[in-house]
Amino acid sequence: MPTILPVQKSDLPDAANLIHTSKLALPINRLLYKNWPADAAQEEQCLNAVTGAFHNPTMESFKVVDPDTQEMVAYLVLTREKGKVVKMGDEVKTAKENTIERFDERILEWVEKSSLFLREDFEGRDHFSGFP
Repeated sequence: MPTILPVQKSDLPDAANLIHTSKLALPINRLLYKNWPADAAQEEQCLNAVTGAFHNPTMESFKVVDPDTQEMVAYLVLTREKGKVVKMGDEVKTAKENTIERFDERILEWVEKSSLFLREDFEGRDHFSGFP
C-alpha cells in the first residue's frame, strides 16, 4: 500500500517533474501556453510552484510513495481555508495586470475568473483547498 509522507526539500525536483508530466496531458495547457509544448517554460513554472508551496507556512506539501520502488507517484498541497468570504472583484486581476510572457492572455484571464467563480461554492465554509 502506498504511503503518504511530508515533502522534503530534496523532493522538489521530482514533484515538479510529476506535475509537469501530468500537465502535458491537459488540453487547457495547449491553449494556455504559447509555443506549445514550451517545455522549458512549463518546467520552470512547475518548479517555482512546488518550491513556493514548500516554503509557504500556510501550505502543507505531501507526496505519495510507492512502497516497492520508493518513488513519488503523487503530489498534493493542502491549504486550510477558514470560512473566507470570496468576492469576485477582490482577487480578479486582468490578464494585462498578471500577464506572464509564456501565457495566452485571453486564456489566462478566463482561467483566473473561472477559478474564482468555483471558489464561491466554498464561501464562508471551512475547507481545504488543493494545489496543484
